[in-house]
Amino acid sequence: MSQDSAKLQAQIEEKKKLLEVAKKRVESVLENSSSSENDSRAKIVSLVEVLKRVPYRPAEDDLIGRSLAEAHLIEEIGALDKVLGKFKKENDTKLHENLETETQLSKIYDELNQHLEVRIGEREKERQQLNMDIQDNTGESLDKKYSTVAEEIDELRDRSKQLAEFTKVLVKDYILKNEFTIFDYETQMKQKTDRFLKLLEILLNNALTSPSQGSEKTLEVANKDDPLIRYLIVNNIVVVDKRNANRIKLRI
Repeated sequence: MSQDSAKLQAQIEEKKKLLEVAKKRVESVLENSSSSENDSRAKIVSLVEVLKRVPYRPAEDDLIGRSLAEAHLIEEIGALDKVLGKFKKENDTKLHENLETETQLSKIYDELNQHLEVRIGEREKERQQLNMDIQDNTGESLDKKYSTVAEEIDELRDRSKQLAEFTKVLVKDYILKNEFTIFDYETQMKQKTDRFLKLLEILLNNALTSPSQGSEKTLEVANKDDPLIRYLIVNNIVVVDKRNANRIKLRI
């Protein structure tokens, strides 16, 4: 017989003796308990008393306890393996579904990309053909025409800036000082100057952004009898709308 077997046999004998002692203690308590007490309650009390009185100190190398603990751990590990296996199966399924979805999306993106490349190629051919047709008719390429238009726009912008600066000087140093002597204070002069310049700017923008002459947007004023508005009307700088006397536009 091995050493572990001998220890196990000794521990079994020890636990048998402990059970005999506990059994006798329970019987003793039951005999001493009142007959009027409930049997189940008496048993519970008996067990509590036995646990208090029976001395039991398990050995450090308790093979039975270790065997029970090992069996419990094996059972828990088995249950955990089942849970992990279930999670792994679910994750594998989800990964497979996601992979299929991504594959389908990638296929759709590739088809769209090919379609766009074809459309872009067609538009580029149309642009080149249009450029060739224009060049054949006028002897000048479309790119050169675009460049000429861009230069004209830049030139118009420069002229617009120069016109704006000239307008400021004209309004501040001539019109307001010479035509509106009623504005004695410098603060009044500045307010009127800013207002007059803003008014001219709006009228000029309305004229420049109109699609054709005669279709300019009109500007509604609070009072056409205002000295500044009256000055513009009298000097034929603006035209009063025939349908609404409080709306004006720049005379072109």
